[in-house]
Amino acid sequence: MIALWEKYDAYFLAILRAIEGGDSLTASLLGGVELHFEGSGADIRAVVYGQGRYSNKLWDWQGQGVYSIRKPGMTDEQVQRERDRLFSEYADNGWMQQPVFDYGLAYGDIQYLGARVLRQGVDWQVTSVSGELFGEWSRFLGPAGEFWGLTWKLSARAGLMVSLADVTVGSLWKSMTSPRTYALVPYTTLDQNLMPVDMTYSPFVSLIELGR
Repeated sequence: MIALWEKYDAYFLAILRAIEGGDSLTASLLGGVELHFEGSGADIRAVVYGQGRYSNKLWDWQGQGVYSIRKPGMTDEQVQRERDRLFSEYADNGWMQQPVFDYGLAYGDIQYLGARVLRQGVDWQVTSVSGELFGEWSRFLGPAGEFWGLTWKLSARAGLMVSLADVTVGSLWKSMTSPRTYALVPYTTLDQNLMPVDMTYSPFVSLIELGR
């Protein structure tokens, strides 16, 4: 299976290679399920925690959207930024085609079903450079900072207007430095009654298109 992923899903293989004992893995299409890697070295075992029940077999985690790895001591923001970095490394301008397989291991056969399309986006936010700077200043100084920050804002509103450039630059900076958003792009096809149906993957994407 490693050779299969190496050729058709380098992203998932990179995720697995980044995992060490003590880490946990989540996938965007699996809700709150967490796969914890307990132990170290050759004695690492995968244990499922979180909401609901799911397989602890690695092949069942392949093709399950965007992955996040949490290492001991990491903050939520650090987890998100590492998630963004790994996805961006294997995406094409924010887009990724992720192969979907039916492993059918009980029959010793693996069947390719198609590909999911994952899209990385920017969480556009509206703010200003001055607002961000005073927000940081207020947090640093505590209650005193909040008081002087409020005083400055009141005086600014009384005699000044925050410039369009201030808002534009601040918004761009805040948006581009924030964690990314992700979406699964459905594929629309027709069922037997010729009614449109949104599928989570397209069966018409060939393995040749995904081969590396």
